[in-house]
Amino acid sequence: MDLTTRRRAVFTVLSDYVHDDSLWQAMGQWEASCSAQGQFELNKFLASCSGIDAIAKNRTAIYRQMIVLLMAPDNQRLKPDPLREMEQYKKQGFSSVKLSRSQSFTPQDVQCRPAFAVLLGELMDAVRSDTQQRLQRYLQDQMLSLQLGQDVRRGLAEWLEIRGAFPPLALDLLSMRKLINTVYIGLCESLGPVQADQILNAAAAKAMAQHANAGLLL
Repeated sequence: MDLTTRRRAVFTVLSDYVHDDSLWQAMGQWEASCSAQGQFELNKFLASCSGIDAIAKNRTAIYRQMIVLLMAPDNQRLKPDPLREMEQYKKQGFSSVKLSRSQSFTPQDVQCRPAFAVLLGELMDAVRSDTQQRLQRYLQDQMLSLQLGQDVRRGLAEWLEIRGAFPPLALDLLSMRKLINTVYIGLCESLGPVQADQILNAAAAKAMAQHANAGLLL
């Protein structure tokens, strides 16, 4: 089996379990240490990724599914080659030495995400276009300091630019609160605290009318 097909097989399985930056960290680790060694080094590779919760918790199932794909007579079940995405991620600072621990999310985190999307949208829609642009730049400048994952930063930045359907961002409740607070600070700096409070209260009321848990974001 050629290298491209092996890479596609590993990616096909991992991407069903890992959905944040850790996926590209794991793929980089595979490429750096195991890509030339065939299927018999998969167990060693998965052990090296034990810092990623989704892999550690599903290691046996992941290993078994990879073996099945690697031994399959055709590649019809394989996802497209992720080489381009892997190269893009490496350019942004991947290290094969240390894998960061994948973040886990609680049911409350997941349940609050629709409310977050509504609240953030209401905050942005409540101001004029010039203020929106200032808020957008301010939020983008602050995202790195908020320690958000690369996929989250990219998805949020794209949404701020085009304002289409809100993307499915992997955010926990604390990060959502920090983002709302960051927008509020931006409103205070642009419009003053009195008007910022009025906008936040109105946006929160609209969000809570649709999602009772929106209050957890404040």
